[in-house]
Amino acid sequence: MSERAKLFDDDEPDLSRFAPREDDAPPAPALSEVREASAAAGFPNRDAVRPSIIPERHYYRTGRDTQFNTKVRPDVKAAYVAIANEDNIPIGKVLEDALDALMRERRQRG
Repeated sequence: MSERAKLFDDDEPDLSRFAPREDDAPPAPALSEVREASAAAGFPNRDAVRPSIIPERHYYRTGRDTQFNTKVRPDVKAAYVAIANEDNIPIGKVLEDALDALMRERRQRG
């Protein structure tokens, strides 16, 4: 088996030519100055923001166990949630009632 190649000829390399720099850098600006400059430049603030409105969770035993996921506009969702909260019923019941009304209207048309 061959011996591993040495990186340096000596056991301890001469590092005397390496020395720390003498730093004449200006001191770091105050945190308030940094925040002002970043806000003026349009950088986003990374502080955590709590949501202003947390939707209420309602748990009902309804026998409904099939998911029906769909995309709607925010105003449509808000209307369904408002009706459900006003009548104190699940959103699924509001959706069922809306479907019943639509089916009645279509039967009447003919």
